[in-house]
Amino acid sequence: MSQQSKVVFLVGLPCSGKSTYVSEEMSDPIVISYDDITMFLANSLGVSYGEMFRLETRHLVKEIEKVMFSTAVELAGFLGKDIVFDNTHIGEFSLFQDIPEEFPVEVVIFKPNMEVSIKRLTERNAKEELKSDQAQRKVVPQRVLERMFNAWRVRNFAVNLGGLQERAKVVYREVKDV
Repeated sequence: MSQQSKVVFLVGLPCSGKSTYVSEEMSDPIVISYDDITMFLANSLGVSYGEMFRLETRHLVKEIEKVMFSTAVELAGFLGKDIVFDNTHIGEFSLFQDIPEEFPVEVVIFKPNMEVSIKRLTERNAKEELKSDQAQRKVVPQRVLERMFNAWRVRNFAVNLGGLQERAKVVYREVKDV
């Protein structure tokens, strides 16, 4: 490896600042995003982002994620890049127990702030609605955000990292107002 690569898991509700964190805090990482994979599949299938969740395609997204992640691990070591795994949920990490020991693992958890998230979601949805191609719109209804927020409160930020528990550095970040 030309430099020490690490694996960073970003966990947080929509509009919590995960993408902003990558653009402001990291230097050209390989990013694997559940949302980006979902949008790619939606475009390939000729359906909207929202329809992907009604079609029960989560298993397809998960399979693509696994292949992309293992490929990214191989490339990251060769290229000396960090890998960012951007996902809303924390319970998915057991899929990635085979991360090579030479990769440090970091989990960045964005603590939910409903007021700020709704404000950001409203702004993002308004921008998405301006897109002329409806299939390219990634609109998250406020009720979905509220349901996700309530699920997070029940979890109380419990970390379920599977085999990564001993290796992972866990960092909590406050969601910043815009």
